[in-house]
Amino acid sequence: MSVRPGALLRLSCLVEEWFHPFYGLDSGFLTEDAEKNLLVALSQVLKRINQWKHEIISEEVLVEDSCFDTESLVAATPRSNFLAKIITNLVLLLEIKNQYAEHLIGNTLFAIFEFLLMTDDSWDDFLELMCYCVELMVGNCSGPLLEPVTSKVTASPCDLSNAKSLLKLKLNHASLSAAAVLFQVLHKVQKYLKKDSDETLAAYLDYVRNLVSSLPADIFKCAVDRHTESQQHSGVEAVYRTEMAGLGEATVFVGTFIQLLCSLVAESCFVRAGDGYSPFACKVIDLIPHLASWCLPKSQSCISFRVSYYFRHKLLLLMVKISSSHLEKTIIVTWIHLLHKNFEDLLYEPIYGVGLDADDHDGFLEGSPFCSSVFTSEKPITTSRHLQRLAVFVFLKCSLNLMSTSDELLPVKESVNQNSIINESLSVDHVVRSLGTEKLHEWFLAHAPADIFVKMEMYHEWCMQFSLCFLRLYIHEDDILFEVLLLLLCVPFHPCCQATDDESRLPLKHLVILLAFELFNPMTLFHLFLSEIFYDHQVLLDYLISKDTGPKCAEYLLRSLRIIFNSWKSFVEFPGVECHFRSSCKRRKVLVESNDLMRGEESPEKLIISAHEVNQNNGFTNKLNCQRNSSPPHIGVRRCLASLRRSIDSLNRKKLFPYNPKVLLQRLTRFEELCAQE
Repeated sequence: MSVRPGALLRLSCLVEEWFHPFYGLDSGFLTEDAEKNLLVALSQVLKRINQWKHEIISEEVLVEDSCFDTESLVAATPRSNFLAKIITNLVLLLEIKNQYAEHLIGNTLFAIFEFLLMTDDSWDDFLELMCYCVELMVGNCSGPLLEPVTSKVTASPCDLSNAKSLLKLKLNHASLSAAAVLFQVLHKVQKYLKKDSDETLAAYLDYVRNLVSSLPADIFKCAVDRHTESQQHSGVEAVYRTEMAGLGEATVFVGTFIQLLCSLVAESCFVRAGDGYSPFACKVIDLIPHLASWCLPKSQSCISFRVSYYFRHKLLLLMVKISSSHLEKTIIVTWIHLLHKNFEDLLYEPIYGVGLDADDHDGFLEGSPFCSSVFTSEKPITTSRHLQRLAVFVFLKCSLNLMSTSDELLPVKESVNQNSIINESLSVDHVVRSLGTEKLHEWFLAHAPADIFVKMEMYHEWCMQFSLCFLRLYIHEDDILFEVLLLLLCVPFHPCCQATDDESRLPLKHLVILLAFELFNPMTLFHLFLSEIFYDHQVLLDYLISKDTGPKCAEYLLRSLRIIFNSWKSFVEFPGVECHFRSSCKRRKVLVESNDLMRGEESPEKLIISAHEVNQNNGFTNKLNCQRNSSPPHIGVRRCLASLRRSIDSLNRKKLFPYNPKVLLQRLTRFEELCAQE
């Protein structure tokens, strides 16, 4: 493939030639013909750039125009100036504020990046200037920014100071709607680079993280205020219209920004270094409370509730990701207050009863944040299992961490002992732990029957039912299921904590720990988990070989087996699930004639079908339920894990298992040896 030196110049001339007639157009006076001509021009430019990309892929030489001396022009003009002109010409068109034009401009900017990346021609400079444009646009709405911190990550002889000066001069009136389009382009670039080299993705992440770090935390409030102030001398009606327009523009900006932020956080590590968090991590943590203010509907319209639902979903996803790191106590305290202020309806939404009804299929699709059934035509449905499971997970993680923290954040399981249950020093650290204890106690009481401690004969039955319902809240969410199960393995417990007829005599923390262990007993949850998947080792195998759930599932099995080894008697004596608890029908893939496959035999009858079809057509559910109820639960676990060990060993011998399962096989073998001694 050969790229002539004028490729960047040709790109600049192409943009200038097609778009020059449209500069200065006002969206309020855009005629139908002008709109049509603009969209045609954008489509032609995008088509031409894609044609050039195809020529590069086909290893053809880009043909130069003969109307000018490209080599002399390129030598006389800094390459960054061409990039600045290209970006400026496209961004200025965004001020027309036409949704179809915005879509095409975003696609064109992305196509330009692809073209530059293919030619290895200033793609990094293009990214830096794009980020600088966003900084300028945000500064136009919120006042002077911090000194831009966007820095180069690749060595380049190109000085961008002149290009940035040109952008600053031309884009002094660019709005947040233009910034929203650039956020969408950057998000699209990240998705594209995930398929490219790690070095290119690392450079992109450095630019965009620096961009996020330079933005003020209160940018969202400033954006709306700025639009309102611009019309303060107009009539009341004009001010209201301007405020609503500004609010809509700011809402789109926040939506695209939080979408980009979620993708950045997914590629980032929030582990604290010796001197604290990185600037990007600090900025994201600072933004969380400000983003939370957008979780409340701005009006009573259905659209406003939909927007609020989206922001709540994205904010909870951010908190789930960040909470996987060790957070400071002050951050956790802030988050607990934030959860109770903005997500209290989700935290106290009933959990007891989830999945007990055979017709309750909320866990399959209805909880999706983009499912239209979340809203009726008249008003939104306030319940959402999807948001509830995220909010409850973050709340439990924060509360349990507060209960366990000392001067430094420690894992919950390492911080609880008998003395800490009874004796607490009156210190700031004690106050922090007390907050976690109080909030967890309030949450438990909100979900428990009022007379649960009066009628002790009902206590253990209710705890078992609650544990089952809690598990079914997450059983269909593979991406978070094992994070929840691993979290609950760390619930603090001490053998002195036992249920009594008068729980009111217990200290608050003692009572909370007792309830936590009764409801989230790791032995109980392990039995219930395997029961919910019908003791099907193929489901476990699917979890283990999955790229998304494999490491977490393996860790959960290893840690659960260690608990079983240390409490073998409790494992064997587990009473099982009562027959009136209906199965949640965990969907899975069933391999018919799987025994033939394990023996290496080819069978023409092999067929992949869904468990749901098997349940309906062959009475599979009833058969498995009878098996579960006719034999002790530990027998089902024994058969399941024995089959799992054989399957893993078979795949490992053929070098088909995705990682080294040596430790897991040893643990499963040890489990079979203990079973054989029974």
